[in-house]
Amino acid sequence: MKLDLRIAITALWLIAQIPLTSAATYYFSSSGNDTNSGTSAAAPWRSLSQIYFKSAGIGGRTPFQPGDSILLRAGDTFEQTISCFSAGTSNEPITIGRYGAGANPIIHADNPSVTWLAVSNHTGVYSATSAFPSTIVRVYDTNGTQYTRLDKGADTLDVWLGKFQTNNWGFTFDTPSLIYIRTPDDSPPPQMRLFQYSAVGIAADYLVVENLDIRRSYCGIVANSARGFVIRSNSIQDTLSMGIFCGRHCSYGEIAGNVITRGGWTLLYFQTGGNNWAHHNTISYSSATVLGIAVNGKERCGIGLERGTNNLVEHNTISHVDMSCVDYWLEVSTTVRFNYGFHAGGAAYPHGTGLQVHHNIFNVDGGRGFGGAHSHDPTKSPAPDAGINLIYNNVVYNFVNYGIYSGTNASSGIQFRNNILVTASTNAALALLHDGMNAEQNLYFCTAGSPKGWYWNNTKYPTLAAFQAASGQEAHALYADPQFVSDNPVTAADFKLRSTSPGINAGQDLKAAGLIPPSQEYKDYRGTLIPQGFRPEIGAYEIPAPDPPTKVRPTE
Repeated sequence: MKLDLRIAITALWLIAQIPLTSAATYYFSSSGNDTNSGTSAAAPWRSLSQIYFKSAGIGGRTPFQPGDSILLRAGDTFEQTISCFSAGTSNEPITIGRYGAGANPIIHADNPSVTWLAVSNHTGVYSATSAFPSTIVRVYDTNGTQYTRLDKGADTLDVWLGKFQTNNWGFTFDTPSLIYIRTPDDSPPPQMRLFQYSAVGIAADYLVVENLDIRRSYCGIVANSARGFVIRSNSIQDTLSMGIFCGRHCSYGEIAGNVITRGGWTLLYFQTGGNNWAHHNTISYSSATVLGIAVNGKERCGIGLERGTNNLVEHNTISHVDMSCVDYWLEVSTTVRFNYGFHAGGAAYPHGTGLQVHHNIFNVDGGRGFGGAHSHDPTKSPAPDAGINLIYNNVVYNFVNYGIYSGTNASSGIQFRNNILVTASTNAALALLHDGMNAEQNLYFCTAGSPKGWYWNNTKYPTLAAFQAASGQEAHALYADPQFVSDNPVTAADFKLRSTSPGINAGQDLKAAGLIPPSQEYKDYRGTLIPQGFRPEIGAYEIPAPDPPTKVRPTE
């Protein structure tokens, strides 16, 4: 099913390269002028707000048409944001990208250079012009102090401004639109950070966003109610919330080749929708502090999946996240595979129905393993409401606390197969399992000595044999050194198995067992077909079968 999804999305965008109409190109430069035509590199527009006005048809403008391109000059810096509501088609998407030689154009979405003017008759109150004040969601000074919004309501301007206290802010929709603040000591404000909700926002079908360098925003790129979109090859850094957020029923989107770093929430998030494909992204550093500002994002994960269907997450690198590499909530029929995570608070917290999590490598460096610690409900991770959740051929390395956790109120149908779980802590539980889990042919090991043991329905068993007898689980499991090719694995390739590993030919053939559909790809982390021997390996790598001996023709 997931292979079909990739083929469908790829075919869609191959077709899209065939021009069907006379498309227009619009140019933007930080040295341009909005009185220019905007239709040539020699006469670019300056204000990115032109994209919003034109895409929405405001002021009699004709919206962008399928096949149009909206291009920012390479090497330029824009202290504005992009909002696009014009739609392309499956054959002719609208592209937002770059033109010219040099570094990708930079977008700052925190309004760093606004000019503040004192407001007469209101001591300590200052105003600045803002194109879209309603999209500002957070206001901070350079010390990281957050200002509190004060809404105008039905007050006159004078009455409203008279209510401003220290560190208040607010805005009006007058022409020009203004934002107001009151400083702590009533002196002119220092450089302020007025964070827009997103640096790039798209809310239409068949849009491509590519080759942008986004810095300092609340969210980096936001897609809402969009279908067939592509977000690729962008750099996104220093977001108070999410780097890329696909929400409100986004479908058939492709998120590929982006670098997302330093965010205060989950860095790449899918909320509702389905049939989206995230691949080959580099995701790193969720943090409680961004740009010196204390943020309160509790779900500081790498990739988040919430209430979506049939999404595919593969070939991503995820590192230095406070919670799990991948977090789920009420997800259906989604596959997470071939991802590499390291220096993370956890591997993956699956929650949903019909999930597949396989051939991932999570070098968590002291974090948790699979399941549990879910921000919504720790007792239901991993746990399906119906059907099976299949977690197989993964590696979880250097965990503490536990390697695998199943909830106390889990229903039946969780299949845990062919995984390697290795801890360097004698205080870590190798497994914390309850009724509803079906675990078999996994390999466990503690590099520090005797392990803490396995738990079944909250009772501890210090040996694998005792756990097997009490639980009826893991009849063919192993407790042994997996013998990775590196004694101190760091990169994904370090988790291949040596030829002497006890995990070789020790796994279960999941296709033969009927757990994997006959039509589904059955490949390891690097794309090798499974099995190569008479049974699959345990872990993320299959050892290729040796080449047959060369037949030498006898000399006549």
